[in-house]
Formats: sequence, C-alpha cells, structure tokens
Amino acid sequence: MRPDNIKEGIIVNHDKNPVKVLSFDEISNLVELVRVDTNERLSVDCEELTEDPQLHTDCLSYY
Repeated sequence: MRPDNIKEGIIVNHDKNPVKVLSFDEISNLVELVRVDTNERLSVDCEELTEDPQLHTDCLSYY
C-alpha cells in the first residue's frame, strides 16, 4: 500500500485479515496495527498492507 494512503484509524487488509491502523512512521514506513478479530498488535512495512474496497469501515465485514 502506498504510504500517502495510510492514515490512522483506517481499516485495511494484512495477510487476508482486517486490521486497523494505529500509527504510521513515515521515516521507516512501519505501520502499527491491531487485528480486528483478535486485538493482536503488530508492526509491518506499509508494502504488506492492501486496500479492499469491499471492507466496510463501519461494520468490519465483506459484502
């Protein structure tokens, strides 16, 4: 995912799981995330994230 598209609070995909962006370090391109289903926290490179237009940010489910 492009760094300029990453914002705190958005829901994106990581490893086929919906995750919420907690913070983004523009210098290192690291994103701190929390998995929606397990509340597990992790840090990944922004290139490991994908946007999914089918993921609704208000209901956290696919259509």
